Amino acid sequence: MNAKVREITPDLAEKWLATSEGNRNLSPAIVARFAKDIAEDRWNVNGETIVMDDEGRLLDGQHRLAACVEAKKSFSTFVVHGVPRAAFATLDSGRKRMVADVLHIAGHTDTKTLSAALNVVLALNSSAPSTAYNYKAVTNSNALTVLEQHVGITESILFSSRLISANKVAFISRGNLAGLHYAFSQKSPAAADDFVETLCTGELLTRESPIFMLRKRLDEMTRNRGSQPRAYTVWAFTIQAWNAWRESRTIPRFRYDPALHNFPKIR
Repeated sequence: MNAKVREITPDLAEKWLATSEGNRNLSPAIVARFAKDIAEDRWNVNGETIVMDDEGRLLDGQHRLAACVEAKKSFSTFVVHGVPRAAFATLDSGRKRMVADVLHIAGHTDTKTLSAALNVVLALNSSAPSTAYNYKAVTNSNALTVLEQHVGITESILFSSRLISANKVAFISRGNLAGLHYAFSQKSPAAADDFVETLCTGELLTRESPIFMLRKRLDEMTRNRGSQPRAYTVWAFTIQAWNAWRESRTIPRFRYDPALHNFPKIR
């Protein structure tokens, strides 16, 4: 690798931007702010770098280069050439690089949902499920590895997203539902499909059904909060309903306080 200060012209910036190969989405607000600084000669060489990989493709610096093009004015900055492509997940620029950005760069779609679903999977597969409410989230560095270990999550996302859209479900997010569907499918794919579909449609449910009770509880919590409840609460209540439904028993009420209760195991 080598690094040096270079003057970046709008033409060069445009050329390098064309090599980014699916880099994360640009934030127009950040580009506009950077462009204003460049246009008004307020951009200083501050140690931040434009990063190019060992094949001459842009890894980091997308917002600064786009700002150069927008400002139609050159600026100077450090440029690092020869960084291994595999290092992209550890890089930051402009706004913080999120897991969804890493997944997007790797060529995946609906990456916000995918990131959220992977968080569910990682939490529920933790070595100490009783502390899943305080789980370690998927990170930029491990996101692709976690996905490789759970490739079936993408099918769960397609299945769950279709049902949420078709039934206008507002009481559970796509990421949470997809992650739970995937976790349940490890016990029984057919039962997981039936449970999630019935949860979304609400069809043919008696008032005693654990799925009916779950729909009612999550909807009440969403309405009372004005937003969906905390993720670990949704996971715990949904697992409780799943277990009761699988065991053909009723569930009078949902209870989960991480300070008082062990996190339920999927049965």
